[in-house]
Amino acid sequence: MFNYLKNKDIKLQNFLDSTKNFLYQKFGVTDKTYGYGNPLGQILLVVKNISRVHLFYIKDASNQVNFSKANRVHTVQGLAQLQGHNASRGNSSRTSIRLELKMDFNMNNIKGENIFIPNNLRITCINNGYTFLIKTNKNVDKVSIDRINSLEYLAIQGEYKSIEFSADGRNLQTYTIPVQPNEMIEDEFIFIEVNGKKFNRYESMRDALFMDRFVMVRTGIVGGIDIIFGKDTSHTIPKTGELISVNYLTHKGKSANIQNPRFKFVDSAYDELGNEINLNEMFFISSVDGQSYMGSDPEDMELTKIIAPNIVPNAIIHDKK
Repeated sequence: MFNYLKNKDIKLQNFLDSTKNFLYQKFGVTDKTYGYGNPLGQILLVVKNISRVHLFYIKDASNQVNFSKANRVHTVQGLAQLQGHNASRGNSSRTSIRLELKMDFNMNNIKGENIFIPNNLRITCINNGYTFLIKTNKNVDKVSIDRINSLEYLAIQGEYKSIEFSADGRNLQTYTIPVQPNEMIEDEFIFIEVNGKKFNRYESMRDALFMDRFVMVRTGIVGGIDIIFGKDTSHTIPKTGELISVNYLTHKGKSANIQNPRFKFVDSAYDELGNEINLNEMFFISSVDGQSYMGSDPEDMELTKIIAPNIVPNAIIHDKK
């Protein structure tokens, strides 16, 4: 039968027709006795449909490894990463906010001389329902009630997520952090700790200090982000069994950029006795900038297709002229 088929046009329907013609000649079967109602016809029909699915996936896989034909964002970004281009994952929208004390707030409700505002305290944008985080540049901002009338902070849009896994102790340990469809991870706000010790992010191994706690973060080859550690000969790396903790910020991209945003508090502050303070009763929130801005979506797929093939990693291209 293979000799019968070897010179045939290998298309699925032609393959099926050739198989039927072979059966006609081999067993004297005719169109009147052959059909999908008999067992042999049923088998051929099932094989045809399964083969069609196989060919579809083969064709799709072939398309996804070609820059000109790939049509999925994570596929194009993965191909770009192999080429040496780290495609942008987008940035969070941000704004400067001012907290102004309400005139009717009873300061006697605060016990002590200070209030404590945690870093990444959550507020909600009333306009679109997105969560923003107040950045205090320290774990907790200790604010004296003498200067509480007006406070200013940076607020960034997004929500932190975390994942933990055990290290395997090898050189160049690489771990992929998967994300949900349409979920965007911020380029900047990704923090990695090993057994509670912070590792320092670098763009390249060539930039790292000798025996520093080195880690790189890259847009994932198969989606999400890749966390890459160094070599034990030149960097401090996670040892076998140590706990790796990754905290990353997910964001809404440019859809969070709006004019005249209005906010309300989600989380509370604390007084010196640890009592919660309802900040919605204590402060008005206003946007100093009058807008939230700088939010951006991940790098456009078509732009990545243009940039990536022109990247030559570990080399400097110059014009001899």
